[in-house]
Amino acid sequence: MAPSSTSKGRGTAAKKNTSRNSKSPNRRKHASTSDTNNAVNSTEQSRKRQLPKKSAVSKEEQSRPGGADASKTKQPPTTRTRPNMRRNIVREFVLLNPMKKALVYLAIVLVGSTIYEVTTPPKTLFADKNNYLNQYFVKWSWGWTLSALSLYIIPSSFVVRKGDIKRIAKDYFRLLVGTAQWFCWVKLFFWIEDLTGECYDINGEKYTRHTTKYPCVKAGHMWDGIDISGHTFLLTHCSLIIFEELHYYLKLFEATRKLGKSKGKKKGQPKKDLLTSALNGFSQCMMLVLLLMTLLWEFMLICTQIYFHTIGHKIFAFVISLINWLVTYRVVYKKLYPDMHS
Repeated sequence: MAPSSTSKGRGTAAKKNTSRNSKSPNRRKHASTSDTNNAVNSTEQSRKRQLPKKSAVSKEEQSRPGGADASKTKQPPTTRTRPNMRRNIVREFVLLNPMKKALVYLAIVLVGSTIYEVTTPPKTLFADKNNYLNQYFVKWSWGWTLSALSLYIIPSSFVVRKGDIKRIAKDYFRLLVGTAQWFCWVKLFFWIEDLTGECYDINGEKYTRHTTKYPCVKAGHMWDGIDISGHTFLLTHCSLIIFEELHYYLKLFEATRKLGKSKGKKKGQPKKDLLTSALNGFSQCMMLVLLLMTLLWEFMLICTQIYFHTIGHKIFAFVISLINWLVTYRVVYKKLYPDMHS
């Protein structure tokens, strides 16, 4: 009986072992699939972490016209817009109507002359007529202006006139007229002062030996005559001509650019040649030089009104320069250059 029981026990144990062994592959399969699922979940979570988080769209942004997309399209201004802003400021300054500039100069003459007559201006460097700016810039103001305008008009006219020599010469003719006006009026002012003046020594006694200003002053005496303010005439004359020329050529450049865009670039058409690009860039540089020169002339015009000459002499000189400008640029040049004030 004993051997039979032992055999039965061995049989049941063997059956249990076989059942365990049959279940173990299934368990292994379940474990492997769970491991793969965990690995996939971990990779997905890591990917989600690496992706940028979407910003929550507020109700205010959704209520705006265009919704959240409108807020996305808006970008903060970059530094690239600064050159455009500077260019626009220069453009607006140049395109200012010269008639308004003339009114500004009239106000400077009237206010500055009133200050000179009513009060005693403080003594500064600019109260001395021998200061550096007065001796080397104001007295030679038309020479500086003529040189700078020549370097601006010739290349600018070459670009906008497509190299037409006759039209370039016609544009430069305006500077020759301005030079003739400067020469004739300054000579007339000197002649009036010589004609109406007398020489006095340091004691205030009349000195009849010298009949003109130059030898009288050179001998150390004083000349008393109608001293029309040549500086007021020169500075106003130069500033108005500079503004007219800059205003005119900037409009021509813009018209040429718009015409090129409207025609469009034809197939096989060559790009802008190197000479035209260089001349265009040089003209832009000279425009900035002329603007700085105008600021200097305007500053020295203020100093002249505050420190020198009587109010009548300054107003007379300003009126002469104003008449010159009106007759040439507002009457004569309107017929010679129809596109100047179009």
